[in-house]
Amino acid sequence: CTACGRRRAIYLRRSSGERLCHVCLERSLLKNIKRSFHYVKPPTRAVILYVIPPCRLVEGVSGLALLSRLELKYGGVIVAALPNIITGKLGRDLLRGAGVIYYDSKCLERLRKELGLVTPMSFIYYLSDHLMSTIEPLPNAIATPITLTDIVEEFLTNLLTGKSFRFKNSVKGIPLVHIFKRVLRTDILAFSLAKGIATFMNHELRCDIFREVEELAAEISLRHSELAYRLPLSIANIMSYLR
Repeated sequence: CTACGRRRAIYLRRSSGERLCHVCLERSLLKNIKRSFHYVKPPTRAVILYVIPPCRLVEGVSGLALLSRLELKYGGVIVAALPNIITGKLGRDLLRGAGVIYYDSKCLERLRKELGLVTPMSFIYYLSDHLMSTIEPLPNAIATPITLTDIVEEFLTNLLTGKSFRFKNSVKGIPLVHIFKRVLRTDILAFSLAKGIATFMNHELRCDIFREVEELAAEISLRHSELAYRLPLSIANIMSYLR
């Protein structure tokens, strides 16, 4: 491992050239999660609603495991919104002290009929908006397992369909935090394999991402990872110019 120099490396992070062991990979992900909450600054005993879409179970459960670590260290309460397709499949080590809300995974099909095209982001916006009217008291922030790869896929999908790119910072006034927005999906998959979480991929439902978009995003992540980091910044600059 190039970070600690002690343990055996399990993952080559192409974006930086680092070879990371499972401990240093986890520390890196925890650092990114803490950084993602920096501008939100939730109170000490904050209630965080963590929304896991049925098409991103591996990223979602990985994020839940990491958020549970931070919950134990910094306090606060994690309330996880989980699809009912994984009812009973989460062990105590993943849930820790987190509360759980199960939602009907069939709502993905209902939303598909309404919107015609459902991406991980559009599903999270829809479900978060729906849950805000059912939760008491309201959370201090809404967290999601959206990765940098998802953001790239969302932009490319909207580009192909002619829709405007929407990147919300809040839902009904509640801050929205994408905990992996600076992390490529390959990092999360490596962590999930090391922790035995990757098996949740067998239960995932498919969102409406074009296969060509998935392949291009995977190619960018694996061979041109610097482009994945530059693309969202370029989009933000373009959007601010158009305004």
